[in-house]
Amino acid sequence: TGKVTFAGGASPAWVFVEDLKGSSSGELEIKQQDKQFNPRIAAVPKGTKLIFANYDSIFHNVFSNSPGNGFDLGNSRSGEPPRSHVPGTPGVIDIFCNMHSKMSATVLVAPGPYLTRVGADGSFKLDDVPVGQHRITAWIGGQKLVTKDVEVTTAGGEVSFELQAGEFGAHKKKDGQAYGSYSD
Repeated sequence: TGKVTFAGGASPAWVFVEDLKGSSSGELEIKQQDKQFNPRIAAVPKGTKLIFANYDSIFHNVFSNSPGNGFDLGNSRSGEPPRSHVPGTPGVIDIFCNMHSKMSATVLVAPGPYLTRVGADGSFKLDDVPVGQHRITAWIGGQKLVTKDVEVTTAGGEVSFELQAGEFGAHKKKDGQAYGSYSD
């Protein structure tokens, strides 16, 4: 169990056990709607299928150049079957649209199933963590991971984190070039 405090305002945050590996067969839909990704910030266990459905009447081109999790789903439009990607490497994936510079999303891929979203009050609980020394990591979109070592006993363990609200900077197209004036 633990508590996360936020400097600079609250934002969605997650906590996970870094040293316990595993994978999921779950799915997360990231909608492309109104020239935005929804959800914009998310966290999933490794092996979760990310599904990108286009609900706009215009084309989108979803991609990521994130190390270990780069992908390019090509052009898609509303009515076409959703495209998907299964991240193979734990870490943060920055996702963009190659056509619209203001479209961005960030997904944290945790190394295993011990992952939970932090409550609005900053509290969290990870169930069924085995007894022993573990690395517990907290994350808020736009910020680097913050990790602490925690001893988990039969009575549990407790840890607290202070996170700074994340910021998202400008990005480039998948070919490394700047967006043109036509992009929104």
